[in-house]
Amino acid sequence: MYYALNLFDLKDEELYRTYLRTAGPIVKELGGELLAMGKIMDEVPQQFPGSTIGGGQKWMVIATYLTADGPKRLWEHPKYQAVKALRERGTTNYVWAYYRKADILTES
Repeated sequence: MYYALNLFDLKDEELYRTYLRTAGPIVKELGGELLAMGKIMDEVPQQFPGSTIGGGQKWMVIATYLTADGPKRLWEHPKYQAVKALRERGTTNYVWAYYRKADILTES
């Protein structure tokens, strides 16, 4: 299992909503899934003692993929070519990171 972490700010909420409605089914077609979407809220602490302050993006998305090349397959998918500009125009300060599932209790 692999996890894509996306941090960003919204520039145009309607464009991003359209992106989610169109890109989500493509991710699912490739065996992926939108696991979580969240927004920073003022009442949730942003920093704890000993922690580093992040980039300050207000939104995050976590998606899963079954294979290491899942995001590459999404990026190259013909249907995605028509919608990726919606994400680019609808967001700013975009950070993307990709992780492999790890079980720190059993990995050596």
